Amino acid sequence: MEIRLSLVEDYPGMVAIENSIWNDLNTPSVTTYNSVAEFQLRYPTGSHLVAVENGEVLGLLGFHPPTGLAAHQRTWLLDIGVLPSAQGRGVGNLLVSKLKELAKERGIHKLSLRVLGTNDGAIRFINVMDLLKRAF
Repeated sequence: MEIRLSLVEDYPGMVAIENSIWNDLNTPSVTTYNSVAEFQLRYPTGSHLVAVENGEVLGLLGFHPPTGLAAHQRTWLLDIGVLPSAQGRGVGNLLVSKLKELAKERGIHKLSLRVLGTNDGAIRFINVMDLLKRAF
């Protein structure tokens, strides 16, 4: 499995993941994308890490400062999603490991993931984030 920054050819797979994972239990506002172009307008290439295997995008991890304030430029707010058929295969762990490397390279001091209390899958994933905080 390859973990790398997103490229144009990854967008159809990224949109498929985004449109398949969000529901009323895991996000306050379900967002779906009607086209790849719509997603591209919001997220430029390189704005996500992707996990790709045999040409298929299995997972994505977005990262961006939480606001435009100067004080937030060394913080990344994370958005993570894994294709339902690839969940439980370590895709999220691989994405987070690569993100830690990228954050260090770019001088990021804090990583943040916000999760709804009803998002059981993300809450289980928080254990990985706790390990990330201790190792970062």
